[in-house]
Amino acid sequence: MLTEYTRLFIGPTKLPVPPWESVYVSKERLLFQESSLKVRQRQCYLNYNFLPAKYRSEADDHIALELDFMYNLSSLA
Repeated sequence: MLTEYTRLFIGPTKLPVPPWESVYVSKERLLFQESSLKVRQRQCYLNYNFLPAKYRSEADDHIALELDFMYNLSSLA
C-alpha cells in the first residue's frame, strides 16, 4: 500500500494523480496557473491567519493545503 501511494502521489516518475487543482483545470497542466493564483490573490488563507509552512514554494491549490485549511476553519466553528 505504501508503494502504491508513493507511486501515485510522490514519484519519482510522473505523477498519475497530481495533488494540485491547476493541473486539472488548465490545458497546459502546469502549476502556479490562474486557479492557484486566485487562491493567493483572494488571500483566503491569510484572512484566517493560516500560512502554510511552504507558502512560497508550494502551490496554494495543493489538496493537502486545502484540506488543512478546511480543518483549521472547522476548528474555529
